[in-house]
Amino acid sequence: MKHMDFNQSTELPRYSYARSPVNERAFLILLQENAQDNAEPVGDYTVLDRDEDILLAEKKVMNLISLLNEKPGKVIQLDGVEGRTHYNVISNPQETEELKVIFYTQKREGVSTENALFRVKSDETIWN
Repeated sequence: MKHMDFNQSTELPRYSYARSPVNERAFLILLQENAQDNAEPVGDYTVLDRDEDILLAEKKVMNLISLLNEKPGKVIQLDGVEGRTHYNVISNPQETEELKVIFYTQKREGVSTENALFRVKSDETIWN
């Protein structure tokens, strides 16, 4: 491990998550600008598929947080996921300051179904 790699691993991540206190099938997306500030809610991830295991959904949220923190190497493999996941960005950066994405699950046959809604207050790092 290089000295620079060690320092990067101790950096405070900007984004984190927490279980929603009001919805058992949702997670809050939290942003902490610097070490002196408290993490503030800036979005949410709501599981729409009632059949999805909440622990699997939490792993998906962990992967989104890794991507928001620009750490694609930290994305974890999701075991037990059947079929494919698709997404549709339903917001426009010229019209809104919030990124909205609907995730869909497509099993081996049939049409895709809505799986989750991801919303986060966006900035230049998210839209680029």
